[in-house]
Amino acid sequence: MSRSLLLSALFVSACAPDAPREDIGTARQANTCATGATLQGVDVSVYDGNVDWTEVKSNGGAFGIAKATEGTGFTDSQFATNWSAMKSAGVVRSAYHFFHCDTDPMTQASFFLGVMGALEPGDLPPSLDFEDTTTCTPQAGISMAIEWLDAVASATGTLPILYTSVNVLSEFDDTQSLAGHAQLWVASRGVTCPNLPAPFVAWSFWQYSLTGTAPGLPNSNGMADLDSFNGDSASLLALTVGGSSSSSSGAPACTVDGVAGTCIDTSTCATMPGYVSTPGLCPGPAEEECCTPTSSSSSAGTSSSGTSGSAGSSGAGSGGGSSASDGETSVGSGSDSGRGAKPSTSGGCAATPTGAPRNIPDLAAALLAAGVAVWLRRSRRRGARRTQRP
Repeated sequence: MSRSLLLSALFVSACAPDAPREDIGTARQANTCATGATLQGVDVSVYDGNVDWTEVKSNGGAFGIAKATEGTGFTDSQFATNWSAMKSAGVVRSAYHFFHCDTDPMTQASFFLGVMGALEPGDLPPSLDFEDTTTCTPQAGISMAIEWLDAVASATGTLPILYTSVNVLSEFDDTQSLAGHAQLWVASRGVTCPNLPAPFVAWSFWQYSLTGTAPGLPNSNGMADLDSFNGDSASLLALTVGGSSSSSSGAPACTVDGVAGTCIDTSTCATMPGYVSTPGLCPGPAEEECCTPTSSSSSAGTSSSGTSGSAGSSGAGSGGGSSASDGETSVGSGSDSGRGAKPSTSGGCAATPTGAPRNIPDLAAALLAAGVAVWLRRSRRRGARRTQRP
């Protein structure tokens, strides 16, 4: 089998009808399938070795997301190499930061932006890996993440990408306040279509495997992180710096009375509790308006306006890496998102029917016990892996 066919087989396997499910956590939204074309990519770290991005590209990899920094002091030693090599190979690139809550979000944003340097035309927005449930408390974790997201949005003029999962966000309060501050890169494995955490009703990127093998990643050894983009090549490029899109995924920033927002379709903003649309402030079509939190919900994070400060410092650094959060699947039912549940016509997954209501006390208790047991087993495995993959 050729390498190209091998990569295709590995990518398609995530959508197999009999893919095992991980009954961990509670999905806040139903499975949400792509309704059109999808593109394949990888996220990487220093532990993936010296990636041959030309080979990644020639075998169907359209995008790559490389770890740049973690906290306020760790720079992935492979980032500089990955960052320039992705550009040279024609792989659409994003850099990500692994977030901790034991240091100031603005300091972390400044550190990350200094290592990444200025974005260039064709680059994707920066990404935030939000999965630390140890240093991040239920009460403060979301607001701290929003501070980072807003600082980076202000410094780069993009809508950042948030990597997280149902399991992770279920540990935090006030997750609805994330709406409008980021587009979603969801970790959801062992499912035919990703499960989405509230408040998200659509996904831009989906990490569907931590155990893949991809041509061009010499050290993956069945541990490569494989990802999918929800759209075609034109849609991917529309999200990049210099691209233009009428979708909420690539929305420009806007401000209403000092409150930061994003230019998205009014119908999308209407689905976000605590948010309101204001006309006349966005450069796109008439149906795009500035979507901002109301006064009761805007206190969750800082405004994009005036938050760049030292976070806008430039300069190239080294470091890179890939990271993985908890996978999750639904043990309950939920309504379909705005993208609908139609089968994909070009690379997407068929919709997964929701199950019967599970409101019987004994069954709920059994499911909870089973979920805890599985979570403990996987926590041990993840803990062992974390000693090698920060």
